Amino acid sequence: MTHATINFSRRKHLWMIAILFAALQTAQPAMAELEIQEPEVEAGEVEFEIISGWATDRPKGDDLEYLKQSHEAEIELGINNFLKFELGAEFEEEVEIEDGEKEPSSLKFSEIELGVQLELLNVTEHGIGLALVAGYTAAQVDEENDSINWGAIAKLASGPVSLTVNGTFSDPRTDDAEEDHVNFGYGAQAKYQINEMVALAAEAFGEIDNVYNPVDRDEQVHQLGPVLYLSWERGEESEGEKGDDAENGEEEEGLEVTLGLGALFGLTDVTPDTSIKAILEIEF
Repeated sequence: MTHATINFSRRKHLWMIAILFAALQTAQPAMAELEIQEPEVEAGEVEFEIISGWATDRPKGDDLEYLKQSHEAEIELGINNFLKFELGAEFEEEVEIEDGEKEPSSLKFSEIELGVQLELLNVTEHGIGLALVAGYTAAQVDEENDSINWGAIAKLASGPVSLTVNGTFSDPRTDDAEEDHVNFGYGAQAKYQINEMVALAAEAFGEIDNVYNPVDRDEQVHQLGPVLYLSWERGEESEGEKGDDAENGEEEEGLEVTLGLGALFGLTDVTPDTSIKAILEIEF
């Protein structure tokens, strides 16, 4: 059986996990896209992700905009051992505060993103991983612009300890030829793999609007906090199927599921004091 083949039992477990996670998302108010991308690419691997964040409070200030909640669903497909395609959709609730009063807001379908990742160095072979990423974001709300995105992923690993850094530039597509506006976003993760199932990480995320003319640091969004990851694998084949695979020289692989939950603390006035991050990853 190939990586892309999923039997009925696997589909059942996949949908059960996704439904449970969706129930968590509707339980409380989020912040921004809070994903740490890995540089590794594996041929035939399919990965499904849901990444969510909730701002538990509002930033300081009487006139500002902030992201209350964000939910992204993404599917990734490894074409070979160095090239991967990604397709994602994001829902956001942005809150506007004027003169200290909160304007009405709701969760909206905000964007579709198509991306590609090219692995240059394999972390398992070299101890350092490196990949380039590029993509196009199609905005689904009138006040936002489409954008071209590009960046890099770097990872250092030694035993159970790893350090991963993501950096992405975003160039909004506007009709104003005189407007030169490029944004920068980053994510960084220091992770300790306690055992096969449990990992603990410290993660940081931030955004710099218009790198050519950035605002003061206190007006930028920056967050830092701990995240706990739980991972497990589940094989679905029966004993008879195992025997058939062994005779054919094939190794049957099951689902690999990762759940992450953490708290991120704001480092600037325009960042909510506390945000909750939740992530579900399913690889098959």
